[in-house]
Amino acid sequence: MADLELLELLDDELYHQDTSHISASGLKVLAQSPAHYWSRYRDPHREPRKETDALRIGKAVHCCALEPDKFAERYVRLDDEINLRTKVAREYRDEVLASGRVPLKAEEYDRVMLIASVMRKHPVWPAWMTGGHAEHLITWVDEETGVKCKMRADYLLTPEQGELIGLPVGLIPDLKTCRDARSFPRDAWNLGYHIQAAFYRRGYQAHFGTYDPPPFAFLAFEKEAPFAGIPYPAGPEFLDAGDREVSRLLRLFADCEESGDWPAYAPDLVYLEPPAWAKREMEASSYE
Repeated sequence: MADLELLELLDDELYHQDTSHISASGLKVLAQSPAHYWSRYRDPHREPRKETDALRIGKAVHCCALEPDKFAERYVRLDDEINLRTKVAREYRDEVLASGRVPLKAEEYDRVMLIASVMRKHPVWPAWMTGGHAEHLITWVDEETGVKCKMRADYLLTPEQGELIGLPVGLIPDLKTCRDARSFPRDAWNLGYHIQAAFYRRGYQAHFGTYDPPPFAFLAFEKEAPFAGIPYPAGPEFLDAGDREVSRLLRLFADCEESGDWPAYAPDLVYLEPPAWAKREMEASSYE
């Protein structure tokens, strides 16, 4: 594997193949159990990483919204007349793939363009998502554990760029898509976004040497029309919880690396009891 610092110039797949550094995604898998992390990232017989249609379209939306020039170079619109069931059409698609570009069906391409255009019209976009750096790679070594870390931010504003909008320690805005932007706070917690936010802030501070970590903010857009979005700056309790979990997981990762043991769930018995919501329903029904 090449020096990770060079991977910024290479493709996304090489970044994800690297296992010499841990990422926020890796930490979230580790949070399930070390065995899950080993199975996903270290098992020599692991299955190749598969890209779902949702992930493929999500990448296209990010590229179109944040790097429109690269989108034009990287993605190809397949005209409506092209029928991929024919040999000629499949050969053309394969030629596009061989050239390093990504073919999108006409309806997919047009939808990506529409979503990205709506995103760029959001009131916070000019301040948060312009004048900075997209897909920015940072590597660092965690001081407490010596664990090598990596992150690739959707976007960031350096301290100098942040100064222009009153943020002298910069900003890390993160673009998310969701089904309902109003329920994003709950989804963000369940999906471990507090871990991502805290981890990225550490990487940013290590890289830029700021006296404080930068603010972190999510911009959550819905996947269906009208593609409405809500900005969510990460609050202090959200970030504190993330920091504690990142510290715990980095220590756990270092211990597993040193011992070579990647355990799964604890063997303790777990008795099933009614969940809290069911108890509330039972209590409410007892008064009827």
